[in-house]
Amino acid sequence: MSNKINKVAVLGTGVMGGQIAAHLTNANYEVYAFDMDQETADKGMKATSEIKPAAYYNKKSADKVTVMNYNEHLEKLSDCDWVVEAISERIDWKKDLYAKITPHLSD
Repeated sequence: MSNKINKVAVLGTGVMGGQIAAHLTNANYEVYAFDMDQETADKGMKATSEIKPAAYYNKKSADKVTVMNYNEHLEKLSDCDWVVEAISERIDWKKDLYAKITPHLSD
């Protein structure tokens, strides 16, 4: 078993999740950024690329984030070595999300 981290999934593209995704790309990780639907995910990561001070060390780093949604792309979680959950602090939402993603996680 390898402990090397290559791909990271960030669940939630709000202020915290978007910046976590940005900083992971700054550290040269391949990142999948997920949110409820594609529009929300795209808006969140676009907002991250526009904040001041900049979350990305290099504007081109934003291209390293693959933006996804829970409805169409959950199978991609099996490619990830690390999953970071950064959704709103609502326990009911978190329980629902964990139930949704668990079958798609690798060992």
